[in-house]
Amino acid sequence: MMQRVQLEFGQFGTDFDSGVDTADTTTPVNDAGVVGGIQTAPLTADEAAALAAVGITSVVDHDATAADYNVTFNIGATQRGLADTEPVITLTAAQADGIFLPSADGEKYVWFGIGRDWSLLGSLAPEPPVHFGDTAGVLPDEVHSRFGIIMQVGANNDAGTYEEFERAEFRRVSYCIDGEGFETGDNHIEVYWEEVSGQ
Repeated sequence: MMQRVQLEFGQFGTDFDSGVDTADTTTPVNDAGVVGGIQTAPLTADEAAALAAVGITSVVDHDATAADYNVTFNIGATQRGLADTEPVITLTAAQADGIFLPSADGEKYVWFGIGRDWSLLGSLAPEPPVHFGDTAGVLPDEVHSRFGIIMQVGANNDAGTYEEFERAEFRRVSYCIDGEGFETGDNHIEVYWEEVSGQ
């Protein structure tokens, strides 16, 4: 779906799920806390501009104080822009390496969830994709199990100095779930195979 967006539109739409709690914008939402080493960081003005160049201008935060709140299906619809004072979920070098992305110093990746408020959702799919984990007793309404996209907004140039991209670049689809941090479908298939094969 995201490859189709990239090829047909060249824009990724906006109002992705930020994965950030409105009550504490430094806290990623996943099972009511910081888990799996997930982190937030603010964007620079140039990084926000790189995302705006591909259509990503705002995100929707979680509102964990809502009476009917659950962590995947109802995120509260609190919209905000991507100003350099507002944090988004970013990947550490270890997380990037774990989902098969370049992890050298200077590579900066941002995660955006494909939620119900995503502006292109109705054009491509009737509902946002949800990951159902294989952990017994853990359902998507209890832990954040939204698929998302990884966008790169900058990297070190040939001189070894960090430089923001003019246009953010789509790297891959990923998801975060159940305290495990960021994973790809490849990771999950590997874990499943190891479990069923006893290795």
